[in-house]
Amino acid sequence: MKIHYNNEEFDAYPLIMRRVFAEDILRGTKAVEFRSFTSKYVDMFCTPEAAELIKTDKKWSRKIDKIEKIFKDTDAIHFYNYNNSFTLDCSVGTIFILPLTRNNCEKFDAEYGIKDFTEYYEGCAENYEMPEKPPYPVVFALVINGFYGQTGMDDVEAEAFASGVFDTDKNIVTAD
Repeated sequence: MKIHYNNEEFDAYPLIMRRVFAEDILRGTKAVEFRSFTSKYVDMFCTPEAAELIKTDKKWSRKIDKIEKIFKDTDAIHFYNYNNSFTLDCSVGTIFILPLTRNNCEKFDAEYGIKDFTEYYEGCAENYEMPEKPPYPVVFALVINGFYGQTGMDDVEAEAFASGVFDTDKNIVTAD
């Protein structure tokens, strides 16, 4: 799909989201969106070459790095709910395939200066028995680094700007 911002057009992944999570993004308390590692999201996020490898080769994880381009060139995510009472268009910094281990999640939290990965892992561990050795569950992680616009959440956007979550260019402000 396409979104428009400042007379520019961007490719965007259309993703359904609950409003409370979209509000968390605007407030700066959520910086990563996780999606299950299913064929739907493999097709959505990965290039055809990478998607074909993942779907047809059980040992794809050992070969994926040989593919020149794993993910599509898509700069944005268009979040919405089922009745379109809100939308949130965000810029995507990085997308990656994450083997879900405590060590991986702690490493990425430290790298990005957030706690989203560990919180996601702990939420999974509360509901599922997490393996201590391979094979590990795998998810897509999409790092959000700003937003283009929203509808239906003006009060939350105003609150986010007032608290300094975003700079004037709508980039997420991080503590360096």
